[in-house]
Order: sequence, then C-alpha cells, then structure tokens
Amino acid sequence: CVLLSGVPLMRLLLLSTALAGVAAQSSPFPSINQTGTLELGVPKLGFSEPGSPSFFTVPFNASRQLQLYLTPLSGNVDLYVSAVDPKPKGDEWSGGSSDFSTHLYTSDKAGLEADSVTIEARALCGDAGACPEEVHVGVVSSPLAVAAALFQLTATQLDTDSSASSGTAVTLSAGLPLDGSLAETEEAHYMFVVPNASDDTVLTLTVITAGDPDLYVSVGPALSDPAEQQVWPTATSGARWSGNAFGGERLLVPAAELREEAAGSCEQPSGCALFLSVVAYSQTGYELLAEQKSAEHPTVLRANRPASKQLEADGWAFFDYPVLANATGVLLTLTSLSGDADLFASWSQARPGIGSLSDDTYMSQSTEAVDIIRIEAGGDDWPTSLPAKLHVGVQAYGAAAEFTLLGAEPGGTAATVLSAGQPLVAELRGGDWLWYSFTPAAEGVGAITFTLTPLSGDPDLYISQEPTFSASERWTCAEPLFGAPTCAASLEAAGATDQVVFLPGDPLYCTACTYRVLVAAATYTSFSILAQVGSVPGGGSVLGGGGKGGGGGGTDDAPVTALLPNIPTRGSVSANEYSFYRVPVSSTNRSLTVRLTSLSGDPDLYASFSELRPTEHTAEFHSGELGDDALFLSHYDPRFCNGTREGDAGCSLHLGVGGYMVNASYSLAVSFGEESKLSLISGQPQEGSLEAHAWQYYTIALG
Repeated sequence: CVLLSGVPLMRLLLLSTALAGVAAQSSPFPSINQTGTLELGVPKLGFSEPGSPSFFTVPFNASRQLQLYLTPLSGNVDLYVSAVDPKPKGDEWSGGSSDFSTHLYTSDKAGLEADSVTIEARALCGDAGACPEEVHVGVVSSPLAVAAALFQLTATQLDTDSSASSGTAVTLSAGLPLDGSLAETEEAHYMFVVPNASDDTVLTLTVITAGDPDLYVSVGPALSDPAEQQVWPTATSGARWSGNAFGGERLLVPAAELREEAAGSCEQPSGCALFLSVVAYSQTGYELLAEQKSAEHPTVLRANRPASKQLEADGWAFFDYPVLANATGVLLTLTSLSGDADLFASWSQARPGIGSLSDDTYMSQSTEAVDIIRIEAGGDDWPTSLPAKLHVGVQAYGAAAEFTLLGAEPGGTAATVLSAGQPLVAELRGGDWLWYSFTPAAEGVGAITFTLTPLSGDPDLYISQEPTFSASERWTCAEPLFGAPTCAASLEAAGATDQVVFLPGDPLYCTACTYRVLVAAATYTSFSILAQVGSVPGGGSVLGGGGKGGGGGGTDDAPVTALLPNIPTRGSVSANEYSFYRVPVSSTNRSLTVRLTSLSGDPDLYASFSELRPTEHTAEFHSGELGDDALFLSHYDPRFCNGTREGDAGCSLHLGVGGYMVNASYSLAVSFGEESKLSLISGQPQEGSLEAHAWQYYTIALG
C-alpha cells in the first residue's frame, strides 16, 4: 500500500516473465505515413523521428486559401511549407534544403500545441500569376526533441473572400482527436461517418485555450465527399443536437434517435453520418473527438493531453497510448472527479481488465481519487521494439464515474496542457519535476491564476512566458538578478498551498502567450495543479464572477471550476460578485457535505442541482452564516440530483460562492458519505460540524 497524500494507492503490478508475442509491431497504428499526398479534408496520420522528417504534397487552388493544421498526438513536431523545396526544413539526412528563404511558412509551437498555417494565393503566385500546382509540406521533430512523434496533418481550403464557414469540411475518424482554432464568429465543419448505427455516439468538444466554441449536429446519408453537404447545422436551423454552454461541450447521440432522424439512411450501403458545425462565440482553440460507447474503436490517448470521460456504473472506456522511440517510460495518472474509477494497462490485451488478465497486465484499484501506473523503460516487461501501443482500460467500479486520464513520459520535457478550471493530480519522485503549459488565448480574461495544492511532500511552483525556460533557471524566479523578472515562483513551506496570480499590468501578464509552468520537488510529493482565469478582489474574483472575458457583473457565462472530492480549493471573490464550481455526483445513494471556510471577509455559499451558476436569487440551497458556512445535502432530499432515482447514474451539483458586502477569500471542500477523509492543507483551516456521536476523518501530509 503506497500513501499518496494520505490516500492509499493499492498498486498490483503483474509483470510478465516472457515477452513472446508482446513485442510491438512496426506500425502499431493503422495507415501511418511518412510521405504522400494530402487529400483535402481527410486527416493523414503521420510519424516523424529526430533526423527523419515526414514530407507531403497538397494540391493548390489559386482561387482559394490553403490552410494546414498539424495535430500532435505524441511528441513535439513543427510545420514547414514551401512552394519550391520538395523537402522543406530537410537536413543532410533527408536531402532537403536548410535554406529558410525557401520556406514561405513556418509554425513551430512548443509541445502539444497545434501548429497551423494559412496561405493566400497571392503569396505563391506573385504579380505574374504563375501559381504552383502543389505545395510541399514538411513535418519535422523539434530540434529539442529526442523522441519520435505521432501526428495528424489536415489540409483544407477557404474562399479568399469569405469566412471559414465556406471552407473544406473535415472527415472525423472514431477515437482520433483533431485540433482546431477559430476567430470570433468563425465556424468549421466536420463529417463523422457512423461506424455502428446501433451504438450511441459521444461527441466531445474540449477547450484547449480559453474561449467558447459551440457545437451543432445534424444527421443524413454519408457522403463520399463532405463538400457535397449543402446545409450545415447552425444555432437557428438544421441542428438536431446542440451544445452552447460556456466552454466545452459533450453531446450524446443515442442510437435510437440517430436512426429515427436518419430516415433509413443508416441501413443503406453507404451508411449515415453526423454533420458537425463548430462555431466560435469567442476566439478559441479546441479539440474535437467522436467516439462510440461500445469502444469498438479505442480512443487515442494523446501524450500530455488529459482525456476526460463519464461512465455509467460498471462501464468501461478504452484507450491506445502511443509509445515511440527513445521513450523513457510511461506514467498513467487517473483522477476520479466522482465515483471510483479503476485503471488497467496491457501491451498485449486490447481490452485490459475484461475477462482473464494477461501476464503483462498492470492494475491500480485505489478506493480514493487517484490511480497511478508507472512503467519504466528497459524493464523486463518493456517492448523489445518501438513504436508500440499500450492498451489502457478504465472501469467505473460500482457506480457512475467521471474522470480524467493523463499519459506522460516520466522525467520527460514535454508539457502537459492545462485547461482553465480543470484540476490535475500528479506525483513526483524526489529531485524530479513536471512541465505544464497554459494559454489564456483571449483578451479581457482578467486575472490569470495558478494554484498548486500539495497532497503530500513540498512541491514548488515556477512560471515563465519564455518557451526555452529550463529547470536550471528556476532559481532566478524568486529574486530576479537583473532587470524585470522573466519568471515567477511560489515557494511556500511544506504542506502549504502555492499560488501565483498575474493581474493586468503585471510584467508577466499576457493573454496571447503560452505560460510554461514547472512543478519541482526535493522529496516525493503528490499534488493538484489548477489554472484559472477571471477577475480579482478589488476588480473582480480570482475564480470567476463576471461575464465572458471576466470583468465582473454578469454571471451567465462566468468561468466554472471543477472540484476534486476531499481536496480543499482556495479562492477569492469580490464584494457582491460570485465564483462558480461544479461537483460531479456519481451516486444518488450517498449524501454529501460542502464546507466553505472563511479566510477573510464573509463569503456565502449557494448550491443547486439545476442552475449551472447558482446565486442568491436562483439557488436551491443556501448558507449565509457570518464567517464559515456548510451545507449537508441528504440523498433522501427530493431535490437531490433533481429527484433522479432511476439506477445510479448520478448528476452534477453546482456551487456559487458570493462575496457579501466586502471582498473575501476562502477554502472550499466537498466530501461524500460518512467515511470520507478530508485532506488538511498546512496553514489553511477547514470548517466542520458534527452531530452527537458522529465522526469526521482527515488526512494530513507529512513532508
């Protein structure tokens, strides 16, 4: 039994003694390419190694703009485009030119940030109108990369005199995520040919950088070319399913509704398809994923990119995690936002955890919030050749569960992408560090806040805008030696929360850049890290309040932060404003308690199972005591989960924290059932109350 922040983590590792039949195939993912011609609107799955770039060609239409989008699935790759060099950004091994003058377009964002370029005809055709028939594309592993990379490359065309709404539609494949970016009011179109019309389809639109994309979906006969689709769904017409909440969207398309709406087309030889419109309410970067609930097509788990899912009681989700050349190992971290999800992995078993276990199966079945599997490169169970595919299974044990799953390389330099309001849990060995990245991406977001909550040990927090910021430079963050600071740090004592807040006007404040975040520890530690946008006391709330873009006042589109069970979150709120949170509730058979501990001022607590952003006027439950507040919500209450009692599907509890009269700071925690153990954070009090003969249990980290 391993202690993780006072959380018992039972880790049963069944190591194989023989690897016969386990060695990786040379191409573990289908249709993998290092050369070829790009078909407009059809993503091409590609592979690149250091010193061995991938090269493609794409037809060029002088009457339209050409847009290229590179979605990294693992590793760090850069995008180069040329009209004259067949191997742009080639080197002495590939035989291409290294003369930058031949590369008309370059995109070399760090880590798992998507690269994209848009090429206008006049840039290639010149005044004489001598246009090339094709454009050459090079996908090259970053000069700093030591590992191979897996990616999807997509080419689309846009009319030169109209918006992105008239661009090439893109074909989605089940389980393969695609990145996209849109300016305000722009839209992008996708077609998903449904593999199995008898299975439910899940569409997930995840915000990668701050913004608000909306999703509209219709159904019809599958087309050989999605450009043949004449009418795309919008907010006002044609949409059978839609999601327009603030932030990301998750749409379930039930099989019965799909077949009814398709009017027989699903039974035709060509099958039926879902037609999707992603519309940007504000500038945004996003990931779009189409899956089917039976998981016939496992989802590709992107390295350093958290995947979030919801499962019914005893349901399963399956993933394939690419392990490429020079990898130092695999670190899988499963965080249960609600319920009790268990983690399984195998090199040979496509659905690990189902049926009998293979000799190379790994399991982590903690009863608490975090499960971790660590596989070191070079061990007896490590594949004899790379690239390889690690199969991963997640089960919701006994009740519904919502979780995030993260795959990463232990000790690697790649940064895990943080999404605003979504906490991540991780662990570090002594002397190690982990990298994260966060891109606010939109103007007017207000304060940018990073919070590091220790669950055990003493992690420290360092933040910089510099893309080359390294671990060795972190010592200069606390006290800059020369001139303006290039990084910031929070080095609180063991067990205490570290927090860095950037306000408009601060030297390190920016909304169009990417922050590089380092968490380091001298001894073993586990922690939760959270990035947020919003306003601040004296001008708004650290954790929300305010409408789109922050700024206070309205609440309809204010940011919402997810809460982890039993882990307190520290926050602030301005006078007469609100901060909002979401608590996934996995079971209608367990009561829950919400505790609001005042650190300054007089915050009040509001809750609802129906209102997404409960306030004084809309809350179903309210506690407005002077000082600390608490709400005990009994599962016998007819309002619990809106009265849902069918099965054990669960729901979401929505919380609002209001600043009564003056600015306030607080600690907020939620726990389920009578046996829950609440984590204590050093120097951060927690409200509590008990009936006669009742108990409350706590854990405390000893650094």
